[in-house]
Amino acid sequence: MMATTQSGSQRSMFRRMASFLRWRLVPVRKAGRLRFIGPDRLRSPVAGGKTAASTQVERTGHAEGPLMPAELIAATRAYYEPRIPAPEKIPPGRPHVNLARAEDYNAGNPLLQWVFRADVIDVAIDYFSGRCRLDGINLLYSPARPGGALSESQFWHRDYDDSRSFHAITYLNDVLDEDAGPFVFVDKADTRRISGSPIIRRIDDPTFEAELGDGQIHRFYGEAGSTVFVDPAACYHYGSRCQRERMAVFLTFNSDMPYTKPDRAVTDNAQAILEGAVALRPNLDEKVLARLVGLG
Repeated sequence: MMATTQSGSQRSMFRRMASFLRWRLVPVRKAGRLRFIGPDRLRSPVAGGKTAASTQVERTGHAEGPLMPAELIAATRAYYEPRIPAPEKIPPGRPHVNLARAEDYNAGNPLLQWVFRADVIDVAIDYFSGRCRLDGINLLYSPARPGGALSESQFWHRDYDDSRSFHAITYLNDVLDEDAGPFVFVDKADTRRISGSPIIRRIDDPTFEAELGDGQIHRFYGEAGSTVFVDPAACYHYGSRCQRERMAVFLTFNSDMPYTKPDRAVTDNAQAILEGAVALRPNLDEKVLARLVGLG
């Protein structure tokens, strides 16, 4: 009995070590790009520059995005609010839950309609000069959690899913003060002030502010529908420190050769997303859309 227990303990230890190596070591993350070995692969994503917003993100790491129309905000909230779980069903300490599901990936869904609007998707595609992959479509509900210890994405961090990345973050309710849980970040230049490490860092406020020095912290405030574009691989950031509940759309795009694989909800439903994309944006090259969901 003791030997069995010891063996189980060793397996658990090895699993924890493997998880640490996979998710917390930067070189291991970067090595994920090796799976793209090929004649035109293993080269870094090239910056775009056709749109003013993508040019601004390239320069500073962030840019103001479009305003989601009021009717689309109302439709999105009406569709997703019934999915908000009861407070007791949200695990303690979890900063948010994703309300989006695979069944949403059709042209009639308001969230997919927002993804494929020209002033959203075209900017993301341009940021990667067309070599773009959709990584995730998330509608994050953050419950009101006054006080308590921080966890996960509530610490300062960068994303290491690719060498460059692109978030389009849109609020579905007003986020006009600190209690509403704004997305908080520093730009590309000030991110370079923060000490590098082979281990993906989760940094508390005092440590981060000491390393940042006289750098500037940005808080994205806005009324419902406000959007910010940001490269989370290039800019340190945190979110979901909500004293009041918040709903926000988080769309994530990477290059077509990221360090890590896209969200399974995207890869497992790529054909449905492609069909919705073609219906919503018939003016875009279907090959670009197919590459976007990993089918081209």
